[in-house]
Amino acid sequence: MQGVSTRKMAKLAQNLGIENLSRSKLSEMTKGLSEQVRAFRDRPLSESVYPVLWVDALYEKVRVNGRIVSMAVLVVCGVDKNGRRDIIAVEPMAEESEVSYKMLFENLKKRGMSTPKLVISDAHAGLTAAIRKSFPRHLLENGLEDSLSFYSSPDLDARRISSLNMIERLNKEIRRRTSVVGIF
Repeated sequence: MQGVSTRKMAKLAQNLGIENLSRSKLSEMTKGLSEQVRAFRDRPLSESVYPVLWVDALYEKVRVNGRIVSMAVLVVCGVDKNGRRDIIAVEPMAEESEVSYKMLFENLKKRGMSTPKLVISDAHAGLTAAIRKSFPRHLLENGLEDSLSFYSSPDLDARRISSLNMIERLNKEIRRRTSVVGIF
């Protein structure tokens, strides 16, 4: 929760019906939230296999070195072999580029994520280049034809992977929640 002032935390707590919190209690709450965010961002991914990923970016205001700047927030969701959907990563980056997506994918691999069979995205040029470099030889190459054959895979329910609604819903929720605080 870097960059969120105690004043903003007090206002947020007030909106939740919690009044008269001391600065030390607000600081303790911020520290606790920061630890939860760090645990989420660093959690191991080796326990699940995600054959399908959704990857997208949205731009949010983020406090960096005392200044508020617009940053790309890269979002990765996945569906495991049991059809369970998970938020795998929400990472602020300076921009939406091949370099930032490659850093994201390398971090996911270090955390134990196996190579996906299909990545669903808006086909941003930097994203597609980073996918090819980060997950060589394991992804579908022939676009629509391969993705249609992927739908017939007995491992997955095609209804679970046929739309971007999941990631769009997550992006909408991120925007809704950051509008309360003012920044990401």
